[in-house]
Amino acid sequence: MSFSVDLLDGWNLLNKRTEGTLKSCGEFSSFLKQLSKCEKAYAASVVKLCKEQKKELQKAPPAEKEVGLLMACLETLCTELEVAAEAHNTFGDNLEKELSKAVGDYVKDKTKVRKQLEANSSKLTKDLKASHDNLGKARQKYVAASKEAEQAEQAQQKAKLDMTLKPAQLAKAQSKAQEMADKAQQADQTYQQTLSATNAHQNDYYRSSMPQLLAEFQAFEDERLRYFKDTLAKFNDLHAQPPRTRTQVCETIAAAVAAIDVDADIVTYVNDNKTNVVPPEDIVYLSWNTDPVTLVPGRASGTGFAPEPRPASMMAVKPVGGGSSAAAPTGKYKPASGTQDTFSNRSWGLSADDSARMGTSEQQAKLREQLAELDRLVASETKSKDGLDNLVRFYASDPVAQRRAEDEARESQAKLERMQQARSTVQRQLEQLSGSNGHYSADSDPQPSAPEPPAGGFVRVRGLFDYESTNDTELSFKEGDILIVTEQDESGWWYAEIDGRAGFIPENYCEVIT
Repeated sequence: MSFSVDLLDGWNLLNKRTEGTLKSCGEFSSFLKQLSKCEKAYAASVVKLCKEQKKELQKAPPAEKEVGLLMACLETLCTELEVAAEAHNTFGDNLEKELSKAVGDYVKDKTKVRKQLEANSSKLTKDLKASHDNLGKARQKYVAASKEAEQAEQAQQKAKLDMTLKPAQLAKAQSKAQEMADKAQQADQTYQQTLSATNAHQNDYYRSSMPQLLAEFQAFEDERLRYFKDTLAKFNDLHAQPPRTRTQVCETIAAAVAAIDVDADIVTYVNDNKTNVVPPEDIVYLSWNTDPVTLVPGRASGTGFAPEPRPASMMAVKPVGGGSSAAAPTGKYKPASGTQDTFSNRSWGLSADDSARMGTSEQQAKLREQLAELDRLVASETKSKDGLDNLVRFYASDPVAQRRAEDEARESQAKLERMQQARSTVQRQLEQLSGSNGHYSADSDPQPSAPEPPAGGFVRVRGLFDYESTNDTELSFKEGDILIVTEQDESGWWYAEIDGRAGFIPENYCEVIT
């Protein structure tokens, strides 16, 4: 999975992504600097307190002064606390010099790279838009010239039939007709040449230039994630240097750092932001007297012409507030990517071999990792189950397809129950290992949840053009009509209601209003 394939045409999303992640790095640099100040202030306070305590011990009147081994013990206590405080002071210095400043310098350097990527993406898109604009202008000239040529030809034919015209007037009409025909032919050639150049530019954009730029964005993100991972590992090394009272905390941090998987993080981003854009088909040649498809602003379809709406029977449905799209009726539903193999092909909980060869901390780390993975799998499968339930409702008029969707929904529910059983087993084992001090619960490690739906569970849209339904599952409407959309789908078909009627409408024939 890669940016150049799965995030095609998603350069704007990635510009925001790189800007936001560098901001996150900068905030982490500031956090380290503040933490450094806290550590050094704490160390100074402890040293001051210990020195004052030593003075108090020495200046006490003889009758009140501690003596012997108790006095020696109190002095040793203060001295050892000063040694421990110095370790905190050293830790604070290292945080500022070795991490905070280094991260800040890294952000400055990568900001220059990010700005260059943004400039390159902006230039690519502007150049492609210019090509499309030139194509539109060339076709307008071609249409205008062709109409003038037709009018001139009609005038010539009329002149031939007018017996009152003088030969000179007829010759003038013939000359005008020939001149307009030549101009129309030249405009047609220019239009065809511009069309060919635009298609070549568009093919290069989607198959070469843009994929290459997206690969540079992925390299940027890959390098940033690896740098952040290394920085966190260095932080843990420094944090382990003060007194070993933090041994358990350091082990937990080390386990968390070791669990960072750069490739898995990239896959997760892409899955959530898939643009689902593929290279468009070549723009077809349109003769001057052929009416173009209705033009819809903002559609990334090469020339801006709206695509032909697909039949509603070939689409999947997704609720407005989130959830997972159900599969189209042409194939069997497939579970969320990786869910089936990851869950079914793995043993959950501790085996007898684990108990024999692992220490308590290692067993706890393994169980916590399994709990996090099960939470992710349950969330993913829940989304898939929601999509199947929605598909069951969608196929209310198709009993065969509805039964198939119901069977798959039951399979998904059964798998969810197995996942919950596995999670309960892992949770119970972790509680047995941890006891009351290490209790693991949903409050300390919350499960992922689906995003909140918009208020009211629907959005309002206004019709941009008249639309006539092509079958009984679609909904007709007029330009300017206000519709209530209750379900959306990335395929471009939305489910809407108006005046007591309901059905599917093409997204590119309407606009969302507040």
